[in-house]
Amino acid sequence: ITVYVNTIAGVTTANSSVDAALISRMNTNMAVANDIIRNVSEARGLKLFDMAIVMNNPDGTLKAEYSADGVHFSAAGNQIWYDTLRPSVEAAF
Repeated sequence: ITVYVNTIAGVTTANSSVDAALISRMNTNMAVANDIIRNVSEARGLKLFDMAIVMNNPDGTLKAEYSADGVHFSAAGNQIWYDTLRPSVEAAF
C-alpha cells in the first residue's frame, strides 16, 4: 500500500473569535508536530504532502483565504488541499 501523510495547516485570527495568544500557541505546537511528521515521513519513506508550506503564511498562520472561521478550511482551502493531493492519488490507480 501507499501511505500518504500531510502536515497540519495552521490556524489564523482572520474571521476567528479565537484569542490571538491561543492561535499563536496552537501554531507553535503545530510547527513542532509538523517537524515530527516530516522526520517520520522521511525516515519511513512515506509520501508527504507539506500542506503547511502550501497553505500557511511565513509566520505559520493559515492564509486567510483558506479559512472559513480561523480554524476550518473555506471552500478555497478545501480546493487547494484537494488539488494538491489529487494527482498523486489518481496516479496510484
